[in-house]
Amino acid sequence: MKKTISVHIKGMNFLLEEDAYTLLSNYLNLLNKSLLNEAGAKEIAEDIELRIAELCSLKLSDRKQVIELEDIQEILDTLGDPRQFVDDSADQTTSNEVNDGYENNTEDKSSYKQATNEQSSDRRLFRDIANAKIAGVCSGLANYFNIDVVFIRILFVVFLIFAGFGFPLYVILWIVVPKTANTIDRLRMKGAPINVETVREEVEHAAHRFEKNAKRFSDKLRNSDDNRSYLNNVVSLIKRAMGIFLILVGFGFLIAFLVFIVGGLDFIPIDSNNGFISLRELGELFFAEPLDLQLAWIGGIVTATAIILQIITAGTTLLFNIKSRWTRIVQILFTLTYIFSGALCVFVGIGTGRDFAIESEIERKVGAFKGTTLTILTAKPAKADHTFQVKSTQNFGFIGVNGNTIENHGIHVIYRESEDSLYHIYQNFSANGKNNKRALVKAKNISNAIELNGPVLQLSSLVSFPKRDKLRDQEVTILIEIPKNGIVLINKQVIRLGAEVESENGEQTEQEGELQSNSNYYHWD
Repeated sequence: MKKTISVHIKGMNFLLEEDAYTLLSNYLNLLNKSLLNEAGAKEIAEDIELRIAELCSLKLSDRKQVIELEDIQEILDTLGDPRQFVDDSADQTTSNEVNDGYENNTEDKSSYKQATNEQSSDRRLFRDIANAKIAGVCSGLANYFNIDVVFIRILFVVFLIFAGFGFPLYVILWIVVPKTANTIDRLRMKGAPINVETVREEVEHAAHRFEKNAKRFSDKLRNSDDNRSYLNNVVSLIKRAMGIFLILVGFGFLIAFLVFIVGGLDFIPIDSNNGFISLRELGELFFAEPLDLQLAWIGGIVTATAIILQIITAGTTLLFNIKSRWTRIVQILFTLTYIFSGALCVFVGIGTGRDFAIESEIERKVGAFKGTTLTILTAKPAKADHTFQVKSTQNFGFIGVNGNTIENHGIHVIYRESEDSLYHIYQNFSANGKNNKRALVKAKNISNAIELNGPVLQLSSLVSFPKRDKLRDQEVTILIEIPKNGIVLINKQVIRLGAEVESENGEQTEQEGELQSNSNYYHWD
């Protein structure tokens, strides 16, 4: 059983074992005496205390709430012995005072190891405000990758001129990357170890020693056989690869978004005077009200923007190992943004979906005749029902827009046995609507050219309806009743109903076919 002491280190509260507290107190006293003749002694001491607080925090967990003697010894070994930093040219009296203080205050006679100058594995990206031209983004990247800042600035200019995303990339990094707040942040930015020596050197701007330490670390990293270090490097490499992938995907989506959505590129193929329409123009064919289209458009743009920026931010965070609360806040804001804008799109979509709730069908009889053979010509007739003029053109795209008329191609043909000796031809129109009345109106507005001249039925695959009715699953079905022993000829195919098509219960089954946009006919039993 050991006594514990509560201490405050740079605003953080810790419980230390009594002997751990004694060892730490002796170390701090020794540090202060060692820095008596050093420039920036106060700043160095404060940064060392901040580092001690961080390392102590790492020692704690849900199962461990007290800092032990072994923990403090390990932390102090990492920081190094302050006595080695007494300037050789300093007054010998000061040196003796430091040694005497250490001997008098260290009851367990332990000695601090000399901290190794290995590069820190906790390298992070910061904005280097001290060397900034605007916000320190380029200087921070140069320190992170240990290259000349001039090359980074040239890359941003090239991206701005030739790719167009140099400026938005700089702004994103400005927002998500934190700035250096103290000496420890500057050491992390450079990947340097955090101990008494490196803090002292950073305060004194001893750049030459940092360069030697970085080279020594690189050599050691290449020759290291430590499995844990190797695993950490592999994980870091995978995270950076994922970061690069997310950034590339994000910018790919961004370019597509700017071209197809914001730019309004006509890329959807339809049969119209213009040949192609934009996504917004396609929306005009679906949404019943202009307000619905406007709300859906705004919701879609905001949702896409938030998702794209979130992907780019996530990739940047992985690539540069950014650990900042602002990064989390920005990600949360992006998530909330596309949740609310997506909900707006869903709300509008539900309202539009109600127009597909009810289906209504109407049917009219085209005509009847007596004979043994019905010949169907799939060439488009010169006249259409409702005085609609149809001209033969090459079909293109999945729908067509001709002025205030929407055009589609393809009709369903059903063959059924006639109850008498006549051929009977019926034309069926169907459409969806919010209620039965609206669906019925839309069905009545459908037009399909068909004409019966004796034993010849001229049939067109073109289906048209007013643009104001929007796309509401308008369809045309042709029902042909064939008398016993009668046949139908269509595109060199012979269709007959007989005993061979009876079902198991003896009832006559139907046969079906599809007249497609190119006037080709496909039949199945």
